[in-house]
Order: sequence, then structure tokens, then C-alpha cells
Amino acid sequence: MDEKVFGSPARIKILTAIATEEGIDFTSLKNRTGLTDGNLSSHIAKLERENIIKVVKKFRGKKPNTQYYLTDEGREKFLSYLDEMEKILNKIKEAKK
Repeated sequence: MDEKVFGSPARIKILTAIATEEGIDFTSLKNRTGLTDGNLSSHIAKLERENIIKVVKKFRGKKPNTQYYLTDEGREKFLSYLDEMEKILNKIKEAKK
């Protein structure tokens, strides 16, 4: 489990948004996560450096448009992280019984 990459609540929000809406643009991602431009950009840069997401810059007409996608490696690592978190939650739930 890679807590350094996935341990941030902001990154979990970003990755969840990207995973549920492949090809999400910056504005939609900002609206879904509630992060500021600078904060979102910083987290995106980290996730891109770690090969968790890929950033695709295009133009729609004359306007620039940036889309974000999970890489295959990123999807695998994120799902693995979520599985680990689910195991932890299940242990906590069992301990309460």
C-alpha cells in the first residue's frame, strides 16, 4: 500500500472523480473535489509524476482543454489501496461486535 501517494484525502477525491468519470477536465475535477486551482494542480502534478494519472492536453476549437485519466498502473494501485482500506474497515467493524 502506498500511503505517500494515496494517503491524502484530496488525492482520494481526485482519483475517485477520475475513476468514475474517465476523461474528466480540470474545471469538472475542481468542482467535484472542492479544491482550489493551486491545490488541485499540485496534487495532479504529484499523481502524474508517480504515473498514477495521465494528463492529456488538447484544444476544443480554439480553447485549451486538459483531460485526466487513470493509467493502467494507477488504476491497479488505487484499487489495491481501496481493497486494503476495506479490509481495515472490516476489521474495525468486526472488533465492534
